[in-house]
Amino acid sequence: MKRLFSFLIFISFVTLVLFQSCGERAVEEEVIIRSIGDPYQGGIIAYLLKSDDAGYEGSQQHGLIVALEDQGGMDVLWWNEVLGDLETKALGNLIGDGLSNTELIVSVQGEGVYAAKICMDYEVAENEVVYDDWFLPSKGELAEIYENIDELGEFKTTYWSSTEAERNQGAWRQNLFNSAQNVSKKYEPYSVRPIRSF
Repeated sequence: MKRLFSFLIFISFVTLVLFQSCGERAVEEEVIIRSIGDPYQGGIIAYLLKSDDAGYEGSQQHGLIVALEDQGGMDVLWWNEVLGDLETKALGNLIGDGLSNTELIVSVQGEGVYAAKICMDYEVAENEVVYDDWFLPSKGELAEIYENIDELGEFKTTYWSSTEAERNQGAWRQNLFNSAQNVSKKYEPYSVRPIRSF
């Protein structure tokens, strides 16, 4: 009799658990589709990753955010003026290379006031969240900013990229009024606009 009673309690418990789990609804995550030009996480969405970009995930949007304003004025140098023309090997020129380029540049050039360091030191707070993971865009990332410039607000003319030229011949810059990308000497002054990934 005790066994029968224990068995009935067990069956009742299992039945109750099964009915409860069948009655629960799956919690659906709200999906927000973001667009180029949308304000987001301290800046403006400048680019949405495509399927052939590093870091692309089909189930989740990722991309690049551009800061709302230039940093450091219009006369920012690529190199650390104190150290001179050091080769950094920051040669990445694709979407997704800006962060690693920036880290390489700063690891070689150290403390100072120059394009990569200005971007790395930039931070902005929005809704009590501090965004401090900014970097100097690569040549490819700047090209995408140019492609979407009409959605992104005001820009000056020419901006440094984090992409160093081969054999330390200078660094790449992007004219955002016409699509020109050229190599310039690292001591030439241009503008800087930090970006970050999301």
